[in-house]
Amino acid sequence: MTPENDTLEVTAVYFAAEIFFSVVALLGNSLVLVAYARSTRLQTVTNYFIVSLAIADLLVGLLGVPFALLTAKGLPHNFHACLIMLTFLLWLCATSTFSLIGVTVDRYVAVAYPLQYHSIVTKRRALLTILGSWILAGIVGFLPVIGWNQGEPEKPQCLFMQVIDMKYMAFNCLLVIVLPFSVMLVLYGFIYRAIRTQLRRIGPAGGMSSNTSSVSCGIAIANSNIRRKRRFSAYKRDVKAVKSVGVIIVIFALCWFPLSIINLRTALCPSCSVLSVTIFDAFIVLSHANSAINPFIYAYGKDFRVAYRRTICKLFPWCTRACHISAGPVTTVGAVAVGVSMHYGNGGENSLTDDGYRT
Repeated sequence: MTPENDTLEVTAVYFAAEIFFSVVALLGNSLVLVAYARSTRLQTVTNYFIVSLAIADLLVGLLGVPFALLTAKGLPHNFHACLIMLTFLLWLCATSTFSLIGVTVDRYVAVAYPLQYHSIVTKRRALLTILGSWILAGIVGFLPVIGWNQGEPEKPQCLFMQVIDMKYMAFNCLLVIVLPFSVMLVLYGFIYRAIRTQLRRIGPAGGMSSNTSSVSCGIAIANSNIRRKRRFSAYKRDVKAVKSVGVIIVIFALCWFPLSIINLRTALCPSCSVLSVTIFDAFIVLSHANSAINPFIYAYGKDFRVAYRRTICKLFPWCTRACHISAGPVTTVGAVAVGVSMHYGNGGENSLTDDGYRT
């Protein structure tokens, strides 16, 4: 088999993989947005950041991947159109990263300052933060369009390495991937330290003292023990919630770091040997696959999982078996991959049979 045939075979596999993840990203993130819109249970302030992330992932499947497929063929020939298409995914990547920072900061506030959470994290502040993150991501992502590029190539074709300045890619990698990921790791260190402190402070209560001298005192102790048990239970659920957000961040890093490392290597060592097309294409597909994976991570939370099922059953009512949903109590915890904030002391349990889901 000739090298030319090898390249064509790899290109065919690359195109097939890109189309597959594009379709999954479109369907999965559309489901996230519809489920959020139809379920009042999911409409929390923290979930604004998840919706922002889902919109960015949806745009990756809708426009980002098709743009990548066109540029893989050297299209379009217009230089400025080429720049916009090449930087579009960089913008969405930055938006996703900043949304993840928002979710992480929100979880830190919920764990470290549970009683002040609702006064600190308000709807207005969350929306302004998301708007600012999209604007900042746009500024960083579209810097090549306003001048930081290698100039128009002699041959009119749209190839990433010939158009985008790799020094810019090094800057982008540090600002959009490395620095935010480092910040999130530091925040997670604070989160787990706060969790350990709070768990020691509100550990599970024991039974009533046998030396209680009066009935009223015994009742007061019993009520106090019940409240502490509820707070302890809610806090344990928040630990699971924090872990679920951590999964999103780890998957993001695994999907984007390989391509970022290649870009850094190319920028810092131009004379180094060039990686094969197969490896480069594989890492590009991996970065796009992140947009298809996230909706499945959200399903780790029971609230989102039930909302997914309700939405699918509303669209496809013949799926009667899948539409059977238990009427038992459902905890809010897992939705924090989706960010349901905890109210310590209320037991943290609610039935989804009357959650205000719009049918």
